[in-house]
Amino acid sequence: MQNQAEYSRLLARVSSTLLNLKWQTNPVAATALGIHDYDHTLGDLSPEAFRQLAEEFKACRRILQAEIEPTQLDADDYTDYRIAMSLASSHIIRLECLKDWERCPSFYPERAMWGVHVLLAGEFAPIEERARSIISRMKEAPGILLAARRHLTNASRLFTKIGIQTTDGSIDFLRAAIPSLAESVPSMSVELLRVNEECMAALRDYRDWLESSLMPRARLDFAIGGDLYEQILFAEHYLTYSPWDIVRIGQGALINMQDELEEIARRIDPSASWQEIVQDMRRDHPTPDELLSAYRIAVQEAREFVRLRGLVTFPPSDSLHVRPTPEFERCIVPHVAYMPPPPFDVGGRPGHFWVTPADENQSLEDQERQLQRHSRYSIPITALHESYPGHHLQFSIGNRIGRPMRRQSVSHLFAEGWALYCEQMMYEQGFYSDPRVRLFQLKDSLLHACEVLVDVGLHTGEMSFHGAVGLLVETARLDEATAVADVQRHAVQPGLAMTSTIGKLLILGIREEQRRRLGSRFDIKAFHDQFLSYGTIPIPLVAQRFAEDAAWPGEEARHAA
Repeated sequence: MQNQAEYSRLLARVSSTLLNLKWQTNPVAATALGIHDYDHTLGDLSPEAFRQLAEEFKACRRILQAEIEPTQLDADDYTDYRIAMSLASSHIIRLECLKDWERCPSFYPERAMWGVHVLLAGEFAPIEERARSIISRMKEAPGILLAARRHLTNASRLFTKIGIQTTDGSIDFLRAAIPSLAESVPSMSVELLRVNEECMAALRDYRDWLESSLMPRARLDFAIGGDLYEQILFAEHYLTYSPWDIVRIGQGALINMQDELEEIARRIDPSASWQEIVQDMRRDHPTPDELLSAYRIAVQEAREFVRLRGLVTFPPSDSLHVRPTPEFERCIVPHVAYMPPPPFDVGGRPGHFWVTPADENQSLEDQERQLQRHSRYSIPITALHESYPGHHLQFSIGNRIGRPMRRQSVSHLFAEGWALYCEQMMYEQGFYSDPRVRLFQLKDSLLHACEVLVDVGLHTGEMSFHGAVGLLVETARLDEATAVADVQRHAVQPGLAMTSTIGKLLILGIREEQRRRLGSRFDIKAFHDQFLSYGTIPIPLVAQRFAEDAAWPGEEARHAA
């Protein structure tokens, strides 16, 4: 019989194999995480390669199940064990059941575009070195797009339409990005421009094929079904809910948000609906010259509030740059975006909070429409969500965890749930008291509650695409174009849209359980510190750690003192 140390060593070996398999499955994601062994390639996107990877993931899972006794592991190893099982199981489902390379035409241009994007946006190496990797990846793109025509045997019409749009966006991205890069690297400019033309030509041919050949024979249905959706909930999030449990929770959150919105709207203007008030407040926004400064001030105010209020312990160092969205990214980032510091980057790169300015080449009417995304009453919410104590602080803390399996984990249930929780928690703590800011926060929470119903409905087949768009238009009050884009984004990613609301509610549940258990000894900073200390892992694993810990870290010492 093996002892704890032997189980621990075996777990470390299997975990290392699993991580290498993950990097091979998606080298672009590896680059984004700070693993640079695969920067030169987009990966092998053939069915044969994916079948082989699935077998290797299954082999690792068999070892975890048969050769390691998890009850003999200490708490940290046991958490790593559960994350390793999740990593293996979720990849097996995606490789053997979802098979995006058969059903998602956007899979191919998206891999190519993001393969270039992460190298351009990253600052982990000199631009010349990254340009060489970009050339290498772009040279692979035409062959991948050509092979896609053989592999796409199970595409739906909706996914084909999304593929056409993604391909158009990829062409726009390359047209903006590569000439600028070529100017920065004169020694490679000729090759960069040549490869870029070849890549864009391949994308145009692929788009034409999607429209003329694949679309006429694409199937109507794209739902994966309730059983597979439920498997994804457990494999990726360790949720033991059925799809219908998720719907009931989402419906409850939706009703609560509607009630709160109506109440806060009456406080602002009893004669107007919340929708009318929001539309009016959108017109109050910074000028183009003030926009970036407004976000920088909001980020700094959020950071200072968290620090002075003692809501969480900051890591020894963290760095966040609030900058205009790079021009080559603006076609895919119409509002704001956050890029976290890569967890495996030894250089300690900063996080980036990008703000997209109004396009001066557009009409004044279009510029005004773009600026209305940045209402003065929404900026504080967006800033804390993306920066402090939201995504940036959470990732900055998680990146310091020494365990590779924990560091690579990016549970959307945790990350998106934490950021939405922070919006609510910062209101409770008094960061913002203006009812107009609260109205924007509740409006966004209402959208996330609607997305729970969209996620389950689309992927179980209980809601049509048009029904999902209608829900977002009629209930969340999105304009139709935004609603269509939102539903399209969620249609290709089962189990993602529900994570914000479900994650937030799970965090609130854990917090209230700790408050009940500890009574007067409950401390919000200690709760947040412990919650974030485990990394961006599935929240049920965090709940288990809280339940198993007899006391807060350092609590006995504090009370002894």
